[in-house]
Amino acid sequence: MNDRSRTPARSISALLLIAVLSLVTAQACGPFFSPDVFVLKMRPDKPKDFAAGSLGVLLPTYPRQDLIVAFRYLNGGTLSQQEQRAYEPTYAGDDPEEYRRWSTDDAQDFGLSLIHISMWKPVRP
Repeated sequence: MNDRSRTPARSISALLLIAVLSLVTAQACGPFFSPDVFVLKMRPDKPKDFAAGSLGVLLPTYPRQDLIVAFRYLNGGTLSQQEQRAYEPTYAGDDPEEYRRWSTDDAQDFGLSLIHISMWKPVRP
């Protein structure tokens, strides 16, 4: 065969290859990205600052107690020092800090001592 007969065959096969490859999709780095978290959805970022009037980004998913504090500041009012100290934010049930505080407080209320239970079995040599 000469070079003239190969040229159309090569160009046709190249076009077919490009057409087939254009139908194939690729997912670079996977479709499973964790969402960026810039603000907490269930409570204010810094409760002490929130009670002092630094509200930050307000979300409708905040508990009613937090929204009442924000409403007071947005209407031009303030919280006194005593009210700021009395303010205790409510947390979502999956907050590990709140769980730790809750279990410690409950144990003290009932006169119990906390027992640390590890979910891992100790390895014996």
